[in-house]
Amino acid sequence: MFFSYFYFALNAGSLLSNTILVYFEDSGHWTAGIPLTRVAQVFVAASKKWKVSVLTDGDELYELEGSESAIKGSRKIYHSDNFRVLDKAATLREKEMTDPSKQNTWRLSTVNQVEEVKCILKMLPIWLCTIIYSVIFTQMASLFVEQGDFMNSDIGSSHLPATSMSAFDIMSVLIFTFVYNQLLVPVNGRLTGNPYISQLQRMGIGLLIGVLAMLAAATEIHRLKYVNSKGETSS
Repeated sequence: MFFSYFYFALNAGSLLSNTILVYFEDSGHWTAGIPLTRVAQVFVAASKKWKVSVLTDGDELYELEGSESAIKGSRKIYHSDNFRVLDKAATLREKEMTDPSKQNTWRLSTVNQVEEVKCILKMLPIWLCTIIYSVIFTQMASLFVEQGDFMNSDIGSSHLPATSMSAFDIMSVLIFTFVYNQLLVPVNGRLTGNPYISQLQRMGIGLLIGVLAMLAAATEIHRLKYVNSKGETSS
């Protein structure tokens, strides 16, 4: 049950990014700002202070006053003892204390900014472990984009961006996740007496559906070859 709701929420977020955000990007209203700049500033500032000793007291590091960070609407992250070498980026040197004009963002970072980079570094092992899955998943997403690029995606007076074509795949997942919980699981419980479908049964059903999808794809390839051999335009 947890996995179903988790996957539902995951695809709901993907639907948002493939529709609303893509619309703003396609219409030229993409928001300004590069998040990687904040990450680069921390590494640059820390490298420039390589010979500076790491402070043991996090309260002595540079930070803005108040409960909010430099990003409007975002709250501060508490200082942690991980990757302490990056704390050098938030270490105030004597000239930066006496002359505030020397406090350049590429020479001095806030504790919150340093902690943001630490969070990214902590998540890197998780991202590295999901590379194979991401490569496979990206192939499926890129196919829809390629199809949308060659299709007439005008719906009335509106134009559907090619990158939004994957939204149909996401919506099908959302629908069938609901159908799985509300229809398939109760029916399986009545037929087998087991209220839950085991992981092995889920994988078996998924493989069966995958085989049927491959058979359908092979049939479509044969149909296209037959149509093209006659010089006709495929639908």
